[in-house]
Amino acid sequence: LKTGGVMRGVIDPSEDDAADSVTMKLLSGAEIELPSEHISSREVRPLKFEQYEVRAESLPDTLDAHWKLAEWCREQRLDEQREIHLEIVLAIDPEHRQAHYGLRHTFYRDQWMTREEYDQTRIADGFVRYKGKWVPVDKLDSVKSDDAASKAEREWYAKVRVWLNWATGNHAERAADGLNNLRGIDSPDALSALVQFLGKSQRADIRRLFIEIAGKIEGPVPVVPLTTLSVREDVRELRELALSMIDESRYDQARQLVISDLRDRNNILVRRAGTVLAKIGDET
Repeated sequence: LKTGGVMRGVIDPSEDDAADSVTMKLLSGAEIELPSEHISSREVRPLKFEQYEVRAESLPDTLDAHWKLAEWCREQRLDEQREIHLEIVLAIDPEHRQAHYGLRHTFYRDQWMTREEYDQTRIADGFVRYKGKWVPVDKLDSVKSDDAASKAEREWYAKVRVWLNWATGNHAERAADGLNNLRGIDSPDALSALVQFLGKSQRADIRRLFIEIAGKIEGPVPVVPLTTLSVREDVRELRELALSMIDESRYDQARQLVISDLRDRNNILVRRAGTVLAKIGDET
């Protein structure tokens, strides 16, 4: 108002701004008519802001009152107003756990810290934030390398899924392309996708395809799935094929996996593991 006062309430949106007066319903429920000549300006915003102002003006300065108003602000999604009252709660009770959590504080080294204080402390301790996690500076390169590998693995999922759909589809030319693409895979990063879509297939011919592809991938990565199939694959021919794909340079890794199968509760798997060890085992 031109007198310096403020009136809070609801104005009918259909009212003409150029009208001689404004009808307002106050938060108390009363309805008044204000001559336009007494109004200096209007601010239109959601009713919850006005409700907050009314509550805050008559609020007792106690921990319980400020906490309850902070909770009301949370329900109304009045984040800035909520923080005001949470800060007051902490001024009254510095150990108020829920208020600290509400302000996103962290309890570290036996004290509560703001996000900025916590970040500075972790940096001083030799950590750096990487993709939302704190990582020791001296291990950052390793973490980035692992992250890059994981990304490469995820990219293979889409390729293998599409190529397998082609290979098993009814379109002859596309089926040939899909099969050729799958047979051309030699990247260790693709193994996780190959296990998921081919190695776990219900079709024996698809599992055979997996064994043939995995057998061409160099390094230690394919040893685990090939060794697993050499014991747990139900088709004997495929078990023998999987074992044949593991060369002698990788026997040590495979041997440890098969030894653990000797403790399986299923005697059939124990006997199969013994058969495999007869071929790749040593004197120990």
